Amino acid sequence: MTPMLAPLVGDAPTVTFIGLCKNAGKTTAMCRLIEELSGETLAMTSVGRDGERTDVVTGTEKPEIWVRSGTLFATARGMLPLCDTTLRVEGVTDVNAAMRLKGKTLSIDRTGVELPDGRHFLADLMGLEVRDHETGAVLGTIHDILTPPAHEVYVVRGGGKEYMIPAVDEFVKEIDVDGGFIRVKLIEGMASDV
Repeated sequence: MTPMLAPLVGDAPTVTFIGLCKNAGKTTAMCRLIEELSGETLAMTSVGRDGERTDVVTGTEKPEIWVRSGTLFATARGMLPLCDTTLRVEGVTDVNAAMRLKGKTLSIDRTGVELPDGRHFLADLMGLEVRDHETGAVLGTIHDILTPPAHEVYVVRGGGKEYMIPAVDEFVKEIDVDGGFIRVKLIEGMASDV
């Protein structure tokens, strides 16, 4: 990807996206910048109507905001149920408090945590055996899980090969954490020699 926005931002500590009208491209520009700054730790806040899936004025679908793991995001408490956030840290009420957590490891108590159907803790997927959906052949185990903006990517190693498998329904056909395996559909270009 050719950087377009990151060079304009430079070393600015704060960037604000302001649109002078509805659907001016604020979210699209912000998502592009997030992708271009993928190696940075970002802190985000939103002012306005968070979580709306459809624009209340125009009736058009709003684009989703995809952020990588580790991004700090602040929003109004009442809007959290409308957002697809994965973690809320109680007592962290401003960006300065959030920045004090930079570089720290946060852990949660899984007791009482209910994930939506088809979702799993990444830690539970690490080391699972990976099998070819069509043949049942063992390809290897999940060695790493990448978390780019669009979707996770399972890095599978075994038999002198490394596979990069997008964690989407088209390629991940079954996840059985209790059974210790996942089944995947392979296509050309997913495998490389290690």
